[in-house]
Amino acid sequence: MKKNIYISLIMIVFAFYGCSNSEDADDPGDDPTASALVFKLVPDTTENRLDTLILEGNEIQWYNESTKEVRFTDNYTTAQSISFANYTNVRFYIGSNYLFSSLMFATGINSQTSSNLVFYYSSTENRFYLKDGYPDVSVLSSPQAEQQLRDENRKMIADEWALLVNQLKLEGRYVE
Repeated sequence: MKKNIYISLIMIVFAFYGCSNSEDADDPGDDPTASALVFKLVPDTTENRLDTLILEGNEIQWYNESTKEVRFTDNYTTAQSISFANYTNVRFYIGSNYLFSSLMFATGINSQTSSNLVFYYSSTENRFYLKDGYPDVSVLSSPQAEQQLRDENRKMIADEWALLVNQLKLEGRYVE
């Protein structure tokens, strides 16, 4: 009789252990491919300033520090899902923690100049970039003054940028 009780207890323990392991496997927080990065697009309307369309970190293949390019799993589909005329900014988050924002420009649509961080889409190249400003300083009338302004603006978000880069590195999405 005692033997049957011990066998029953052992089977119950294994059953509970198996159930707890399968529940843990379903937890998205344990998924090594899951990303904590979130890009939220801010609409251009003054009535509705809520972040709407979300680009999740899992859609990012990599960010290249040298070229400043952000490669998504499908750049074309990502670009098609964004109405560049309706969104002005991108807010960058790690989870629910806000880091910083950037302006959003697309080739052929904007002829503005910006000295701040810009989330830029080149439709001719089908590539996204995170640039320190737009356009390139070499085409501006006072490139040295503009570069100094861009450097100062970059310093203002340096700590938050370091958090973003660290997260990209942790997730294996950073290329130097």
